[in-house]
Amino acid sequence: MTGRALMTPDELKIMPKDTFIVTRTGVKPLKTLLRLFFEWGIELDEPYEPRQSEVRKVAYANRVAIEDLVRQKYGSTTLQRQGMEMLRAQRKAAAQQASQGNTEKIRKMKT
Repeated sequence: MTGRALMTPDELKIMPKDTFIVTRTGVKPLKTLLRLFFEWGIELDEPYEPRQSEVRKVAYANRVAIEDLVRQKYGSTTLQRQGMEMLRAQRKAAAQQASQGNTEKIRKMKT
């Protein structure tokens, strides 16, 4: 047995503008014709004008600045700072080792 979707994405895209698929939990989907909203005869008192988007300046903080602000707000002991610095140094060393390993692999592949 082979199965097929009721409607493929292409078939859904080429449906006429007044044809809709109505779905509801527990009920099979229904393909129906509905009048488009502008054919309903609804008129507004004044024309709708969407809000104009504003262009805002965006500024980014670096990691050290964010960590300092967190320490200022929540406090930090000298031991915690030293631990964070050690962790940062370990991560940096691990990243350097990984990049060196990748460079060596590439050299071996070329030869």
